[in-house]
Amino acid sequence: MNKCFALLMLVFLLSACSAAAPLPPPTDTLSDTPTPLSAATDTPGSPSIPSESAPTITAIPHSALATSGPYLAYLHSQGNQYEIALLDADGKGQELIPFPADANVQTGLPSLSDTLSPDGKWLAYYTGSAGQCFGNGRADTADLALNLLDLTDGKSRLVTNLLSHDYPANFARAAGQLNSGITADLLQNAFVCGITQSISWSPDGRTLAFAGQMDGVSSDLYLYNMASQAIKRLSSGPQELQGLAWSPDGRWILSWISYSSGEGTVYDLYATSLDGSIIHKLPLSRCDTSMWLDDQTCFSFEDENGVGTFNLSLLNIETGAVIPVWSGEFSSQAVSADHQWLAYFSHYSYRSLFKGSDPNFVPGLYLVNLGTLKSSRVVLPVFDDSQTLQALGSGDRTFMLLDTKWQTLDFLSPDGELSSTGINAYSISLSPDRQTLVAFGQKIHFLKADGTPLRDVDLPAGLVSRNIVAILWRPDSSGLFFTYLAPLQQLYALDLSAGSPRLVDNADTLALGPADFTWVGLPKNTP
Repeated sequence: MNKCFALLMLVFLLSACSAAAPLPPPTDTLSDTPTPLSAATDTPGSPSIPSESAPTITAIPHSALATSGPYLAYLHSQGNQYEIALLDADGKGQELIPFPADANVQTGLPSLSDTLSPDGKWLAYYTGSAGQCFGNGRADTADLALNLLDLTDGKSRLVTNLLSHDYPANFARAAGQLNSGITADLLQNAFVCGITQSISWSPDGRTLAFAGQMDGVSSDLYLYNMASQAIKRLSSGPQELQGLAWSPDGRWILSWISYSSGEGTVYDLYATSLDGSIIHKLPLSRCDTSMWLDDQTCFSFEDENGVGTFNLSLLNIETGAVIPVWSGEFSSQAVSADHQWLAYFSHYSYRSLFKGSDPNFVPGLYLVNLGTLKSSRVVLPVFDDSQTLQALGSGDRTFMLLDTKWQTLDFLSPDGELSSTGINAYSISLSPDRQTLVAFGQKIHFLKADGTPLRDVDLPAGLVSRNIVAILWRPDSSGLFFTYLAPLQQLYALDLSAGSPRLVDNADTLALGPADFTWVGLPKNTP
């Protein structure tokens, strides 16, 4: 399952209003496939209710937010106080929104990209408790509820209570109905571990998909309409939801479900149409929602401890069609800007042969024409596991190859031809408009995507490139942020046209990787 769960997330708790009106009675079935519930009627929910600094480890003064967005949002911490941080795109204006002390923090909470609405106005959060993941059946107060916080005025709205009326006794009833060796404890743990992970905003921000157990013995898929404040139940089935995601066009909702949670769990993957009238059980259990080929086609793969990733395929979530790409192990795949070429590193192992690959297979860098699925190996001077790929544009600058062991940076054409940039670097990143490349080495190098040098920038004193964890471009490609790991977790801002990196935040605990950050308040035509 391609759902990376942030370890640092917390949620908001403010005063709640009255509960949502009840939905139709339980209709959970014993089939593994969730039952569509498109005929279910909507029910109403509750009524609505920096200046520049030297790169030293000090508190960073900020002015108030000075723009209407977009804002970079992330988790911020000072001591035991946690907040959502919103930064203007230039890093100067900042707003910190505190979390209440009695927020639910026990069930492993999702990232801001799942809980913060795309316009940056609403935060979905949980109050109460359903017990602890791997908590040996303890139900705590059994009052878990989903809420929305209006970040513009601090007012809270109760969306709905999430638990069935007989929670947690319902799990014994469910296990008895299944009669398949699946115990009540397994079901309860799967429910608790998945309930607060299964939440996601639609791309347009109009709809919140979430998991609830209000109407049955297991968690099911629900939608909350922001305009009407209505809740619609889309599915019914005996398994517990473990994660949700939307297709890029917002027409399909992906849901991962299982009877258990933890190491070795096998997930079933479903695609549900927005109106709930169609539910497809997909033939693969993974859809990499960070890497879509188009609005319906994502990359899928399997993974195992000690083996890594293997069985790379293309999965159409609307039709269920699967196109195998490579059955063996692989890493660091990238797709060209025109979606015509795939590049990946393939590794030699028992799975490379066991899955039916050519016994004469040679590990290395491979290029795949996504129109014909024909592949070819690129002859490299050196091949090791420290090489990564970055998709660029087209022609002889289709990809960039970075060897982080030797810090070499080369362009790669679809013909397999390598051309050196003459730059040594530890990390690279391409701007959203695909016009500018940044490479972090002894200096910060800015280049055009075709390799033409733009300018070099000195790193702040004491910083080394190998400790840079994430690179985050502004949506308009006019600058970027980067995070630095030592000695504290720091966030720097850098304009593309002029200036040096400015330290804009540093804290005891701060988001580090790209998945820990999200842009909100973007114009609707932003890529």
